[in-house]
This record gives sequence, structure tokens and C-alpha cells, in this order.
Amino acid sequence: YTYLFGSVYYVTPGDLWVTAMVAGATLCLTPIWGRWAYATFDPNLAKADRLATERDDYILTIAIAVAIVVAMKVVGILLIAAFLV
Repeated sequence: YTYLFGSVYYVTPGDLWVTAMVAGATLCLTPIWGRWAYATFDPNLAKADRLATERDDYILTIAIAVAIVVAMKVVGILLIAAFLV
């Protein structure tokens, strides 16, 4: 039930530490956000500008997947699916 709708009552201190680590990693990756946005919204133009977008696509996909897995217990699957849509 908690994974479907999320519940703050079932969050452990370990979950909070993992969430803090993911937030810290996200803050460390913000300097390359402009490059990611450029490659995500117009990949053909980024390739024409000779940017290597494949590695950035993999890193961004992994970061999104980790953030979803970490937030699932607190936020819930239904709200995460709504955020993605």
C-alpha cells in the first residue's frame, strides 16, 4: 500500500540518507544541465555541433531511474507516474 500511494510514516532514516545523497548528486550534475537540455530537446542539432550525446543520454537516463526508485517509497507510484506524464 505504501509503494502505491506513498507514506511519510514508513520512511526510515536510511531512506532519508539515500534521498540526501541523490539530491547531492543531482546538485553536482547541474553544471552540465545546459548541455543535457540542448542534447535532449534537439539531438540532431547537438550532433551537428559535434557534441557526443550518447554518453550524456545514458547518464541522464540512469539519473532519472535512480531518482524515481528513491522517491517511490515517499511519493508513491501513482504520483511518480503522473509526474512523468
